[in-house]
Amino acid sequence: MSTASLESRECKGMLALAWLTELRALTHRSMVATNMMWLGLAGRRFSENLSFPAKLGGCKSVPDVVCAFRSYHRAMLEQYEDAVTELGQINLTLASEVPFAGLVSARTARLSPREQTAHSSVVARGSS
Repeated sequence: MSTASLESRECKGMLALAWLTELRALTHRSMVATNMMWLGLAGRRFSENLSFPAKLGGCKSVPDVVCAFRSYHRAMLEQYEDAVTELGQINLTLASEVPFAGLVSARTARLSPREQTAHSSVVARGSS
């Protein structure tokens, strides 16, 4: 194997490493945001669950109980709906930040020149 070939592989390996490092940072940030979102939801649900018995205790009639349950369930549904929306936004943000060009170059860095040519023709066919 020639020195140029080794240097080329080393350069491609460094590019792949840089891409993986960036991907790890983006994924970490997304996981932190997801965890914070779930912790916030758990805190809100916990507060709602703790206050619900007191609300029930204050009911004087069956319609009051129905109203308390309706309010509790409405708040629960809204909170879960908001959490799912926020989670979707976190995932969309991550998807928009991932450098796909680096992924392709990192993946093809491991291929021989013949395999890279075949890969390029398959990718070109798939995009047209």
